[in-house]
Amino acid sequence: MFSELFKPGFIGSLSLKNRVVMACVSHHFAEDSYVTPRMIHFFQERARGGAGLIIAGPYQADQKTGLQNLMYPGIGEERFLPGLKTLADAVHEAGAAVAFQLFHAGKYADPKIIGTQPVSPSPIPSPHSRSVPRELTVAEIKEIQRQFVEDIDRGRRAGFDAVEINACSGYLTREFLSPLTNQRTDEYGGSLENRLRFLLEMIALARREVEAYPLIVRITAHECLLGGHGLEEAKQIATALEEAGVDAIHVTVGGHETSVPLTPAMVPRGAFMPLIAEVKKVVLRIPVIGGVRINHPFVAEEAIAEGQVDFISLARALIIDPFFPKKAQEGRIDEISFCIACQQGCYDRLFAGDRITCTVNARAGYEGEREIGRAGRPKRILVIGGGPGGMEAARVAALRGHRVTLWEKKKSLGGQFRLAAVLEEKKEYLNLIAYLETQLRILGVEIVLEKEATADSILAFQPDVLIVASGAKPISPKIPGATLAGVVQAHEVLAERIPVGDRVIVIGGGGVGCDTALLLASEGEKEMSPLSYLQHYQLLPGEQQTNGEKPRRDVTLIEMLPRVGADIGRTTRWSTLMTLKEHGIKILTETRAEEITSEGVWVSGNDGRKFLPADTVVLAIGAQPERRLFEELEGKIPEVHLVGDASKPRKALDAIHEAFLTASRI
Repeated sequence: MFSELFKPGFIGSLSLKNRVVMACVSHHFAEDSYVTPRMIHFFQERARGGAGLIIAGPYQADQKTGLQNLMYPGIGEERFLPGLKTLADAVHEAGAAVAFQLFHAGKYADPKIIGTQPVSPSPIPSPHSRSVPRELTVAEIKEIQRQFVEDIDRGRRAGFDAVEINACSGYLTREFLSPLTNQRTDEYGGSLENRLRFLLEMIALARREVEAYPLIVRITAHECLLGGHGLEEAKQIATALEEAGVDAIHVTVGGHETSVPLTPAMVPRGAFMPLIAEVKKVVLRIPVIGGVRINHPFVAEEAIAEGQVDFISLARALIIDPFFPKKAQEGRIDEISFCIACQQGCYDRLFAGDRITCTVNARAGYEGEREIGRAGRPKRILVIGGGPGGMEAARVAALRGHRVTLWEKKKSLGGQFRLAAVLEEKKEYLNLIAYLETQLRILGVEIVLEKEATADSILAFQPDVLIVASGAKPISPKIPGATLAGVVQAHEVLAERIPVGDRVIVIGGGGVGCDTALLLASEGEKEMSPLSYLQHYQLLPGEQQTNGEKPRRDVTLIEMLPRVGADIGRTTRWSTLMTLKEHGIKILTETRAEEITSEGVWVSGNDGRKFLPADTVVLAIGAQPERRLFEELEGKIPEVHLVGDASKPRKALDAIHEAFLTASRI
């Protein structure tokens, strides 16, 4: 079925069993820069899952000036060697080859850790940085190049099969390549030839010191920044790297400061493969690795079969399901948990300074702690509610050997998550529902739909354990006129697509309000293809694409706080706001709805009191837990648990992880 994806291949002298590469993921699993058991378990699980090559890291080169934080592993001193060797051995034992990614933080280095000012090609700060970097001297450049090569040799001695130099994300090597961050006037700045000099000299030095050791360089096909390097320079960089003798080029897109959405669910699957394929065209003798926003084996197979890449790189797809490759090779496609691109467990946590995990896979990052063992005595368990929390609780309880029944009052499973997925930008959320439904079927969970649970019906069922995952219900505000005709709840719009007028006011600018406003403003739009997405953001030549004719509906979003989307994750909020703006949605912050009439809404804000005309008013002001059954039955059944939004409305990650932990203890 996937003959190209599971064909053996080579990177230099390194033989790989298939074309699946786990891209390096930032994880924050290290402690004081040392490899930890958590890190080892994480990568070992992905190796067991069938990936051909695991790129571990990111490892921080140069202990003097290269450290971004101590939750990334170090490699710059001999004291790190035992941990490096333990990790490499563990991945090998699990059946995969392992490389390590090497980077120098450059302007992103933390002055508190390195004890001095960060360094960079030029003294240009990052918007994310709090300090201005110091321009490197030529002597310091030579010293950093030497340190890189020493670190490559240390990784080789630790047993890693290859090294990958990070020249893409925005760190020091990319800072030299980019005209935005390299404004030097000496031999290391100016022309692309000069901007390449730092990297090419490093490669030449590495070839002298470690000879034929497999060397991969990761570059970006497009910086996605005004004034940054685009596709044509990326091609020249790739050509120069091939001529310099690297063994493979790993192509990604963008970086830390990119102004184009790269990874959220709004980005089409495989959106950047046409861009990566353009780089592949100029690389003639060595393999190209690539892949951004790829979460399905069919997309991966097609990319290789069409010659867009030689190896496919997966990151989040293997965080959510380490056994993605093995399941695909065995034809068990419906058992793969496909990444939903929500970013709650990975990027949001990473940028908050926390260890990564996964919204859907509660074991991600906890592989050594959250084992699902068999229960000592099977119990009869009844789960009330078929949202993500209830479904996950049922799945884990069944894995532990319990007899599980799930009641859901609606015609289908999914709960609030199914409502979010009506938005074109979040259709990937359906992956979670489909995966859990499949797992419950395989595990023999009895699912009863359109079953309204009552205290009497539950007691008559006589469960040993009751798990209440009944979700939350929308808050009805005490706003005069809130019960008038033409006033509806957001969930009614999302679930039933009830008719609304041409002028709509959405009261409540949280995540649900933003989704509802966007749904109403984007009706009739076409799904973007990878090519149209790239042209929309002007990353490939061609007429700038749109999603079709803009609807005539006039949508206004009202929020009483200083900003909308306060409950949206940091790494998706900016793209959500950008999308709202693109759709012409008017946003009024620090504005309170005082009264709803049949003709609109009276509001008050910083500019006083005014009237906003509307045909339809949508309420999206939050939800409250539905705890009635829990309160009625606590103490009447041997064991009663409350999970998900029924406990407290939160993010999907919190609901699913709580359900996992609750069920794993029963």
